[in-house]
Amino acid sequence: MNVTRTIDASHPEGFLDGSLGCPERNADRAEGCFGPQPDLLLRLAVIDVGGTTLLAWARMNKDNPDPAFAAMFERMLTSVRFR
Repeated sequence: MNVTRTIDASHPEGFLDGSLGCPERNADRAEGCFGPQPDLLLRLAVIDVGGTTLLAWARMNKDNPDPAFAAMFERMLTSVRFR
């Protein structure tokens, strides 16, 4: 999946703050939430967990990605188990 940046009043500079969720209800989307940023590469994994969804992601600097970190994230995904 590719995310293209959208620059408009609700997404200045192409930042998509809050589009992946917020850890607290009514959090400030620009400061307290998660979303794709134009300076980052994201690897997203959407996992079905018995009727609910788990979103896991790894982020790397777009200008200097870390292949070892990306590989570690992939290995971690194969080890996720739920009881």
